[in-house]
Order: sequence, then structure tokens, then C-alpha cells
Amino acid sequence: DVSDFDKVTVMQKATPLEAVNTLERYSIAGIGGLAAMVLTCYGIALLEFRHRRLNGAADVDEGLGIRVLGVLPSTSLKALTGNSLVATQVAEAIDNVRATLMHDPGAGGRQVIMVTSSATMEGTTVVASSLALSLARAGRRTLLVDGDLRSPSLHKLFSMPIEDGLSEILRSE
Repeated sequence: DVSDFDKVTVMQKATPLEAVNTLERYSIAGIGGLAAMVLTCYGIALLEFRHRRLNGAADVDEGLGIRVLGVLPSTSLKALTGNSLVATQVAEAIDNVRATLMHDPGAGGRQVIMVTSSATMEGTTVVASSLALSLARAGRRTLLVDGDLRSPSLHKLFSMPIEDGLSEILRSE
């Protein structure tokens, strides 16, 4: 009867590794522990950064150091028509911004106000037109220029025909 051990053939005798001294063991363990701690801290910081949100005007002022002049409710152009509650809230917020701009001691005779955004559909047309109307109601000479060269929309808001615009003026046409 042939046992399983008889089927095994030794190709080469095992050679023991040189003894690793304790200093090497501790340094390898220490480097591994330090690397694990750094990766854990990095992972936690990354998760915290990804979940960081601005939840209001106080967060913008406190976290970014940017002075907030007013906060507008989320709305659409259709909701601003008539005397709805949203239209009243937007008008009041815009009037507060106008008052802040007009009476800001650090403004030094401000002549130009620019309303801009990095993306579409963020309400720049609503804010700019509402602010221009508020300034005009307050007796300020006001010129509203639609600088959106890709898709201008102020002419629609004021029911005006689209004619030569900013691009043509800049090109002296």
C-alpha cells in the first residue's frame, strides 16, 4: 500500500531565511503603521471634503469670507409674474441688495455692477433685471446690458425684439 507521502518528491531542501533582527521588525511594523495612519487620515479628510456643503448665507460669509448682500428664494421666471408671495420675496431681497449697494461706505462711488454666473439657468437674468428695475425706481440712472453672447434673454423678459446687440457694438457694426 503506497501512502500519499511516498508520491511526493523533494526537489530541493528548504533553506531557512537569515534571522531578521528585532530592529528591522520594529522599523517595518512602524513604517507600515505610519502608512496606514496617513492613508486613514487622508481618506477621512477626503470624505469630509466631499460632504462639505454651504447651507446658507452664514456659511458663505463664515466659510469663504464673502459678504452676502441678499438671499433670493429659488424660483422661476413664471413665478415672478403678478403679485405672488415669491415675487414679493424676490422684490424685497433685491431692494435690500440695492439699499446695501447704494449706502455702502466702501463703494467709493460705484458705477458698475456686474451680475454673473459660471453656468446657465442660475438666475442671473432675473437678478440683474430686478436689480436694474430697483435702482431705476430709486431714481438712479440705469443701463442694463445683456452680456450673454450665447443665449441672450433680456429681450424676451422685457418683450423687446432682438436687434443688434453687444457683439455688434463691440465690433463697431
